[in-house]
Amino acid sequence: MFKVSHNCPIQMRLKAEIMNIYHLDYIETPRLRIRPVQIGDEKELNQAINRSLPMLQRWMPWAKDPSLQTTREFIQDGVLDWQSGEADEFPMVVIHKEDNKIISASGFNDLNDVSKPYFEMGYWIDSGYQGQGLITELVIGLTRYTLEALQATRVQIRMQAENTKSVAVAQRCGFTLEAKLKNYCLDCESGLPADSLLFACCDSARLPALEVKWFQSEKQYKVRVENKDITDKSFKLSLPILQTKRLKLMPPDSRDAQAFQSAVLASVNELGPWFLWAKANMTLEQAQQHINNRIVSAHDIYAHDHLFLCVWAHGQNDLLGEVSCKILDWGVSLVQIHFWFDTRYTGQGYAIEAVAEVVRFAFIKLNAKRVEVNIPTQNDKSLGLIKRLGFNHEGTLQNHAKNFMTNEVMSSELFSLTELADYF
Repeated sequence: MFKVSHNCPIQMRLKAEIMNIYHLDYIETPRLRIRPVQIGDEKELNQAINRSLPMLQRWMPWAKDPSLQTTREFIQDGVLDWQSGEADEFPMVVIHKEDNKIISASGFNDLNDVSKPYFEMGYWIDSGYQGQGLITELVIGLTRYTLEALQATRVQIRMQAENTKSVAVAQRCGFTLEAKLKNYCLDCESGLPADSLLFACCDSARLPALEVKWFQSEKQYKVRVENKDITDKSFKLSLPILQTKRLKLMPPDSRDAQAFQSAVLASVNELGPWFLWAKANMTLEQAQQHINNRIVSAHDIYAHDHLFLCVWAHGQNDLLGEVSCKILDWGVSLVQIHFWFDTRYTGQGYAIEAVAEVVRFAFIKLNAKRVEVNIPTQNDKSLGLIKRLGFNHEGTLQNHAKNFMTNEVMSSELFSLTELADYF
């Protein structure tokens, strides 16, 4: 079992570099123990939630249903995430050491990117423990663990702009305000789109002094989870075909693998820095697996959060590129656009035509309240495309991107639209 703290000697820091979040046992601060969720946490966590409902229901959409069954499902899903070894979410409970009580759930949500890596945290606390600096202690502990033990490039926090207490926590912990995000969430009282603030910390030296220790096992823990009943949605919708004067944007098909491989191999020097899967040695079998993974979401778009469209020119058999919508939040209809194109077809306006059509689809068919794009600062072509489409620049995100060819960590530029611009 490894134990590391922020003031440990150099030889212990070397161990921190090989730590794996899936092997985490717990993080410890002077007053708190923070650990992955476990079966059996549901009753005590639910009691903390119900003691804090006025505060939680003001800012947290999930607090609309504070039932024990909902908390039980959260715990079960969280345990499965930790067991999977490949999940995006890392939910944790926060235990007050002196009282030996669960007083919060925190951790890292599904907006993490472990390929960079960077993590996004959320937090709240039992109302009976407010005003004691415990949330600040929690945020420092999680941030120090992430930046030092996991060698993450950044930790970020988002909250509704009017949530002044959460804003104050981020500021006390040394986080930097990077962007104001238009229409990023729905206000829990009015139900109307509201703005959020994005804070980030990329250097643990910015954190206030606090003794933080973390412990991990050699092997990933296993906990038996009872089978859950999964209710199928009664309404399913397949991803439609989109068309422009020159292009067809088609849901992926199993016959697309060879064209996908050809486009990637022809463009790997330009795609490789920005897409981890874009390799010069991509085989046809690997291309087929990529396509197969994309096909699943096309058959039931409301059951998935990443929708892919292959771009073809009318009357041609070459794949020109791909545009995707990542649904960050179906409740708000918050959509993030990603795209790549075969460099053999650049300069003909195909990329801007295809991306513009997907943006229209997001606003008109997915009822998006916000469409956003993150572009690495050095990706000049993609930046130029987004600017020509009239996206608004909201901020520069430090250590948010990575060149997968050189392993250089860099900033990315955040752009958004909250309504269709004149271009469309």
